[in-house]
Amino acid sequence: MQLTSTHTKEQAYLQTQLQVFHNKLTDNKAAYEEYIIGLKERIDRLEQIRGHIQSDLLEHAKVSIIQGNTQQADTLFSEFEAHTQEAPEAIAEDAYQRDQTSSSQ
Repeated sequence: MQLTSTHTKEQAYLQTQLQVFHNKLTDNKAAYEEYIIGLKERIDRLEQIRGHIQSDLLEHAKVSIIQGNTQQADTLFSEFEAHTQEAPEAIAEDAYQRDQTSSSQ
């Protein structure tokens, strides 16, 4: 009888642990999907200012964002400022991207 009771307790414990693991996995998946959506939105916004900035800077910035290299992305966005003095929408986008980069650190 005691063996059955121990087995039942162990099984209940394992079921609880399995549920905890499943919840963490679900939370991580949702966070990852939200992160990917955010990256896609940032890249779409960058694409909207193509033509107002040097395309090589734009491509490097996109790669930096995708790789999560926030320091490099911030450096590139500061270069945008130096090259986009005549395009207000590009300057505004640069400010937005720099804010997003600093928020994700």
